Amino acid sequence: MPDNAKRGEGQELPDWFGPVAEDVLAYCRPQQGVWIDLGCGSGGVGLALARMSCSTMLLIDPQAESLIEALHKATALGLEDRVMTVVARAESMPLPDCSVDLLLQRLAGLLHVLAQRQGRVYHMLVQPLGAAVAIRLVHRDHRVWIYPLP
Repeated sequence: MPDNAKRGEGQELPDWFGPVAEDVLAYCRPQQGVWIDLGCGSGGVGLALARMSCSTMLLIDPQAESLIEALHKATALGLEDRVMTVVARAESMPLPDCSVDLLLQRLAGLLHVLAQRQGRVYHMLVQPLGAAVAIRLVHRDHRVWIYPLP
């Protein structure tokens, strides 16, 4: 269990972002470059990945409020020069093909995009040696499932 895991009413939940980022790096072994956390929320996993690399991290989410919080966290961590935010949905990412070295998305977000049959195919965004994965956090047994995107 992470060191900051607390129990009891009103206590904060454990920070699983660091271990999730470690698992993603071990599984994908991405090259440094441009990394994306798609549907990042307030940036937990993306910021953890940025702390463990020298890559430029794009945090993309449709909720501007979440991205403002992510920028505050990035500044507090000293990552403001390598972390950028974009208010967008997965189906309208403003990125050219073959421009990304790592694309990370939560499984629930991926399933929503596939159900809507919208958006570009993710592998078109990712460089030939890059990686695109969806993650699913399973809180009850503290595991991360990583699914390669087609």
